[in-house]
Amino acid sequence: MQLTQTYRSLGIMLSLLILLVSCQPQEENDFMQPEEVSLAIPVGYPQPIIPEENQLTASRVDLGRALFYDNMLSLDSTMSCGSCHLLDAGMADHNAVSIGIEGRVGFRNVPTLTNIAYHPYFFTEGGSPSLERQVLGPICNNDEFGFNAAELAIRLKDNTVYQELAEEAYGRSMDLFVLTRALASVERTMISFNSPYDLYERKEDLNALSAEAQRGRDLFFSEKTNCGG
Repeated sequence: MQLTQTYRSLGIMLSLLILLVSCQPQEENDFMQPEEVSLAIPVGYPQPIIPEENQLTASRVDLGRALFYDNMLSLDSTMSCGSCHLLDAGMADHNAVSIGIEGRVGFRNVPTLTNIAYHPYFFTEGGSPSLERQVLGPICNNDEFGFNAAELAIRLKDNTVYQELAEEAYGRSMDLFVLTRALASVERTMISFNSPYDLYERKEDLNALSAEAQRGRDLFFSEKTNCGG
């Protein structure tokens, strides 16, 4: 109960922080919205819902990818998002629980980012209603990146490369607004529909699932379990 209340409080604080940052006035400039990026979604699968104010563009995804693998997002500049979300582990990691800066041990495993664009809410308790707001959670968590959002904003503003990329992607200076939107953008591109299950369901490879897995699939969608209801 106490843990749930703690995460709810964290969610409220993050929401207020993002709201404050997003309401900062922008300077007038000649920024033009770049061409949008289309996700390669197979026929028959739904398109994820993407916020109107953060539609995918090449410059936003490129900026998000650079930030995703940048250690400067952690307090001691030793960890990035990519330190725990590993491509060879399905955008999760190989540890039972997360390991943060200075070897700090968390209490939950790192969730996969694969197909996270389809998630309706974030964190186990659902304390974050959007991917943009979720971004600051790991950064400000003492056992993960251990950083302070205000200090990170200062660090980001001092980076001239990110300043240029932010202007190109969002038409404004590099700040927490840009950080959260850019990271959310690149994470939404982490789409995968080529698992053995997907290939089997699309009838592209009826041998993709073992006989045992097929029995499990049938049981999952049966009235006996009603797991897929």
